Amino acid sequence: MVLTGAGALWAAVLLLIGRGRRAHRAVLVAAAALGGAWAALDLAETGTVRDRAGRLPDITAGPGPYVVLVAVPLLVAAAVLARHDVFEEQEVRTLRAVRLMAAGRVGEALEAQQRTVRAARRSPGRAHPATAGATVELVRMYVWTGWPGRAAELARQASEDARAWAPDHPEDHRRFQADIAEALG
Repeated sequence: MVLTGAGALWAAVLLLIGRGRRAHRAVLVAAAALGGAWAALDLAETGTVRDRAGRLPDITAGPGPYVVLVAVPLLVAAAVLARHDVFEEQEVRTLRAVRLMAAGRVGEALEAQQRTVRAARRSPGRAHPATAGATVELVRMYVWTGWPGRAAELARQASEDARAWAPDHPEDHRRFQADIAEALG
């Protein structure tokens, strides 16, 4: 039970400071379910286990199960209400892919960044500067791994998508164009 509580605390802190991911929400819900089940079972069994002489002891549940039962809705509320920063998650995933690439784990890095770009295209969407940033990293990876054709096609698609957000974000668009030009050499 202590490990469940520690896992829930870890996940809650990450979610509350904006660094949480979907998995952390699942940890909170799982901790709430395990804690609730333990508390209910503990309360149901208190005083029902016979001693060696066959008598029921006169004991009551301590405060533990009640504290856990109070914590269960709080854990679920934290999982539901905690903010989820899509941009932070995207940046973390991109940095992970870059580290994989630097470590020579090229296949894993490409797969990770492709997943990041696919997720970014869903949210915040194709027409967003953050999606373009993740795409630029994938273009760089394609060039580095010797796939200039894929890199050029992806850069063309990203440039088309950038037309939608360029008027609202001119500085980001200039940086995007410079990054694409640098990536393609």
